[in-house]
Amino acid sequence: MIGPLELGIAGVAGVVALLAAWFHIPRVPELDAERWFKTLLATMLRGRCELEQATAQEWAERVALEVPYHPAGRCPERKVSDPATWVPAGPYLEGEQALLEHLRTLADEGARWRWMYLEDEVGLASRLADPTELGDAYSLDAMLGGVDGWSALSSVGAQDMSSLRTLVERVGAVWVLVEGRLNRKAPSVLSPLAAQIGTGVHVVSHDDAQEGLPDVLLDQLQGESAVIFVGEDIGALRILHALSTRPALRDRAEAVLAVSAPMCGVEDHASFGRASTSDWMGAWFGHDTLDTDRVWPTPYLAMQWVDLATRPPGLEGLPLQEARFPRPRPGALQMLEILDLGPLLVTHHPPVELIAGSLLAVTSGFVLTRRAGAGGAQ
Repeated sequence: MIGPLELGIAGVAGVVALLAAWFHIPRVPELDAERWFKTLLATMLRGRCELEQATAQEWAERVALEVPYHPAGRCPERKVSDPATWVPAGPYLEGEQALLEHLRTLADEGARWRWMYLEDEVGLASRLADPTELGDAYSLDAMLGGVDGWSALSSVGAQDMSSLRTLVERVGAVWVLVEGRLNRKAPSVLSPLAAQIGTGVHVVSHDDAQEGLPDVLLDQLQGESAVIFVGEDIGALRILHALSTRPALRDRAEAVLAVSAPMCGVEDHASFGRASTSDWMGAWFGHDTLDTDRVWPTPYLAMQWVDLATRPPGLEGLPLQEARFPRPRPGALQMLEILDLGPLLVTHHPPVELIAGSLLAVTSGFVLTRRAGAGGAQ
């Protein structure tokens, strides 16, 4: 499936000229999680291209191929698989109906992927526009001490990690990275993420037989002021199980990030089978059961990997729609903030250290923004 995408790269030959028409992009929603993550990734990739002395045109081509994003492209697998019948649960996004109408005119999924990520000028321009035009909501200037945040984060691509270290210091949390790879065809981001965090990080190795996390670690974390959890594959499910049993730890968990996590379980898995996981998520993943004593909701972020040659879209054994946090069961208060960071392609993607850096930045950004909005120190 990626072959047609490669052929379609010729379609971005003049894409830099689209920057002059960036005002045709639909109005930017306040803190769209995927837009923030993908803009961070495109910005860091710009720094890498500058380090490699690549041209602006070459950067634009890499962004088009390696950073899939469309401002009206939520649930992309549903849009390309069945654009004729898909409708959102709530209101349409700006430009979403027009995107669906065009996708319905295309004959196959390959053509629809190409249109959404390579050919539609709206999608291309949204990734290549000056990120400062996104406005204050997306700015990391204050979080980085009053510097030009986008310029500082671009330097991550040039192997300057100072802005990431500043974010880690500002957040002031212990990071817990939980392994759980099931031999899927996707790269791991945990090792570069641990290196970028530096001190104050725990890496929990994969344990196929354990549903939660080691008690000795959980006891230690309950003495910390703030904790951020990152789980890869079934590592994310182990995090959820641990949080469900430790209310005091939930009060310290300031964010949970899942990377290609099977939220509906894994076929024939001893600890996380599909039936048992579906039952558990239905019983425990709710605003009432994962509540905290904070006055703002905890961000639950999810990023997915997708192989466009896999049917249905996603990874083998993990459809894309099952790698997002589900809608939580209702409660008296909104305690979970569900944020979708969108997919990246297993076949064409930026260097994994830039993906890890962008995940660190967007997670830190949401934590600091939510703290500030609740009157906490930034």
